[in-house]
Amino acid sequence: IAQIVHIEEALNLESQAHMENDYFQKELSEFINTLVNQLEDKYRLPIYLHYTMDLSTENIAEILNIPTGTVKSRMNKARQLLKKRLEVHNYAKA
Repeated sequence: IAQIVHIEEALNLESQAHMENDYFQKELSEFINTLVNQLEDKYRLPIYLHYTMDLSTENIAEILNIPTGTVKSRMNKARQLLKKRLEVHNYAKA
């Protein structure tokens, strides 16, 4: 026998679920920001320029006056470092 749930209760539960999800997404985002800020400049700057300023690797290379391949390798290394740090803090597959 199915439980009867009033529409107001269902909407309230859905709203709470969205609020919890938003809270956890914000918490994860702030934690990732903290981790990015802990990276060495050579890794942090390309990540910041790419994800915050939405710049291409070519533009980043020009700004930092380094080869495009170096930008790509530093971004890859930064992602690996961030992934390891997230795993250490139990953020699997984040």
